[in-house]
Amino acid sequence: MRIRKATQVHVTLKDFELKAQIGRGTFGKVFLCTLRTSGEEYAMKVIRKDVLIEYDQIESTLLEKDILFAVDHPFLVGMDFLF
Repeated sequence: MRIRKATQVHVTLKDFELKAQIGRGTFGKVFLCTLRTSGEEYAMKVIRKDVLIEYDQIESTLLEKDILFAVDHPFLVGMDFLF
């Protein structure tokens, strides 16, 4: 399921154009991308599930997801989509 704040919009990976890798960590990578339909730029975090399981970080990652969806502040990063 793809989720966007306030409304449900069906979005897939194909709806984004990846521009560049802007970060890398233990659990995955972060890419700069553009939503093709609107031209808006986003940071896309790609997480490797096998590494999450290996490091026993599933609960922490689910908590991070809940917090990012709930946050609505101009100085904090939020989450608009999940797939």
